[in-house]
Amino acid sequence: MLDLSGILAPVTTPFGQDGTLDLGGLRANFDRWNRTGLAGYVVLGSNGEAVYLSETEKWTVVEAVRGLVPSTKRLMVGINTEGTREAIRQCRQAAELGAEAVLVSAPSYFKSRMTADAFFVHFWSVADESPVPVLVYSVPQFTGVSIPPGTVGRLASHENIAGMKESSGSLTAIADFLSESAGQAFQVLCGAGPILLASLALGAVGGIVALACAAPEICVRVFEVFRWGDVQGAQLLQAALTPASIAVTDRHGIPGLKAAMESVGFVGGHCRLPLLQLSEEAREEIVKTFAALRAEYVGD
Repeated sequence: MLDLSGILAPVTTPFGQDGTLDLGGLRANFDRWNRTGLAGYVVLGSNGEAVYLSETEKWTVVEAVRGLVPSTKRLMVGINTEGTREAIRQCRQAAELGAEAVLVSAPSYFKSRMTADAFFVHFWSVADESPVPVLVYSVPQFTGVSIPPGTVGRLASHENIAGMKESSGSLTAIADFLSESAGQAFQVLCGAGPILLASLALGAVGGIVALACAAPEICVRVFEVFRWGDVQGAQLLQAALTPASIAVTDRHGIPGLKAAMESVGFVGGHCRLPLLQLSEEAREEIVKTFAALRAEYVGD
């Protein structure tokens, strides 16, 4: 089973002012990320604005990124589609283009019909056919549906389901998923930076957190210091990163994350409509927040 431990960056997709893909900016970001302790990357996820990409653009991004990821780091591709059949097709294509695992979103359009059994059949069927390991993606703040912990416990027995990313920001959810999958080769990754350390303490093996795009080294450091057994040191690092993490998730979302990346020398680029650029006031808040983070922690 694929080892998912460590911190992975949920890669943003930079766009030019006219909305076109900025592959040069993407390459520049990877050149810098690759010099950090990140364990790997997720492309075509929520932070990558994958729902706004055309089919052709999605695979263009994957092809471009595959050539930028060294063998020492892992590449995961997000699969965000409603139908099981199409999800299987996309998993196969992602594998052909070099993905080592796929992060599969929960179907959500017909919310009232998305029962525990429907989720189970969907993910089990995808895992049966996917050439690479599958991760279940729980992000109820975007999908409007919640995968029951008991369903995850059942899915954990599938040999091709490596684990899940839990992004609700709820420690209770992390604890429930860990409890239901206990004793099986199933790995839980935290998807919310403000609870990264607490999730590791509960048993999560790592995190896929937005802040890792703009401040990768401090996120990696939290993981490493905790793993070394220095809980107090990890707590100090978590306290330092939490305000910045909240700023680029709960408060300002992807536009805030891209502004944060720009403020520290990465290529953030524009967002795609209907996502709007930040106001100058919000941008100034981001700059101040990340300046304070750098003052407390000197990263990459």
